[in-house]
Amino acid sequence: MSRGDRGLAQASEVAEQKAEKALQQLASSQQQVTDMEQRLSELKQFRIDYTRTADPTTLGNMQAILNRRNFIHRIEEAIIYQRNLLGKAREEHHLVEQAWRKQRAQAKALDRVCERRSDEARRASDRTEQAMLDELSLRKPRLTE
Repeated sequence: MSRGDRGLAQASEVAEQKAEKALQQLASSQQQVTDMEQRLSELKQFRIDYTRTADPTTLGNMQAILNRRNFIHRIEEAIIYQRNLLGKAREEHHLVEQAWRKQRAQAKALDRVCERRSDEARRASDRTEQAMLDELSLRKPRLTE
């Protein structure tokens, strides 16, 4: 293997490692988005459950009703905040996915170049070997003469 081929193989290996690291980041990003979606779903469900239940002992108490409305409002603010976080996480995930695709494409391209170079070297070696065999066969005295 020539010096250039070794350098190309090393570059291909580095590109493959970068693509693997980008894939790990992509998986982590996807997990973060999934977790945030779950939190948003839980907040929405909590709001639904909380608004459906009414404490009969507080129905006549104006302060309790106001407290309940304030609490529901805070839950809704938390939902909006979580939606915003989820949107940002999705955007970040999209960027991480694009970076992974780019790294993967570079790794594949370098891998194809390495394969082509290896195939060319093997064909050249086969041609050289065949030429040597042809030369030997021409130099051998013929036994049938």
